[in-house]
Amino acid sequence: MFNGGQKRDRRTGGKITSKNLIEESYSPFAAPVTLAFKKEDNKRNRLCIDFRDLNKIVTPQAQPFPLIEDLVIKTRNCKYFSTLDINSAFWSILLRIEDRKKTAFVTQEGHFQWTCLPFGLKTSPAIFQRILSNILRKHQLTDFTVNYIDDILVFSKSYNEHINHLSQLLEAIKQEGFRLKFTKCTFASNSVKYLGHIIENNTVRPVRDNLISIREFPTPKTLKNVRQFLGKINFYHEYIPKSTIILEPLYNLLRKNQK
Repeated sequence: MFNGGQKRDRRTGGKITSKNLIEESYSPFAAPVTLAFKKEDNKRNRLCIDFRDLNKIVTPQAQPFPLIEDLVIKTRNCKYFSTLDINSAFWSILLRIEDRKKTAFVTQEGHFQWTCLPFGLKTSPAIFQRILSNILRKHQLTDFTVNYIDDILVFSKSYNEHINHLSQLLEAIKQEGFRLKFTKCTFASNSVKYLGHIIENNTVRPVRDNLISIREFPTPKTLKNVRQFLGKINFYHEYIPKSTIILEPLYNLLRKNQK
């Protein structure tokens, strides 16, 4: 459904229409839209498309994502870390022309479809994860670099080594036509936040704010609340002794109501 061999030049500014990210559509598909505020960028509006009906018929893609346990091993004895964020990552990947009609949506301004990988499509994260992971392997960067979708972590044992690693990664990103969102990048730090964890020299611990949100989560009163609570807990299950036994009653509750 995508063309992984073509990247779009992200240097031009303007709205998604002026960037040719969308085009006029005559598709039988017509997903509804809404607007949401972005936490960053001074609360700018973001177009959100309801792809729930499309996602029901899209074939899932199996793609491995990095686990925090793997990062603990890979970053062992490392003292310098950088985190980089790809700007408008999904929009850098072109869709096949014959598949664009599936992403069509309607607004007060008309009927449009995406020319590039849209947010909200259930396969978009897996597609981008595979593309960026392949790029890191292609440029032989995997010994000191890992990505989780558009978030990249670089880890090194010395400062000079880290500068060299960063230079290699930045050159690869430039060659592949991506751009970084500088406000969301951290360079050559002894401690960085990545995947909900604080990563330091031979230390990985949960982000404190996330632990507070778990402790202050209200008593679940609906199945939806139970799923939300388990989602928060499961992210840090490795820090909970006997977590499988402790959480089993909640999982049983969900299973009984699925029958």
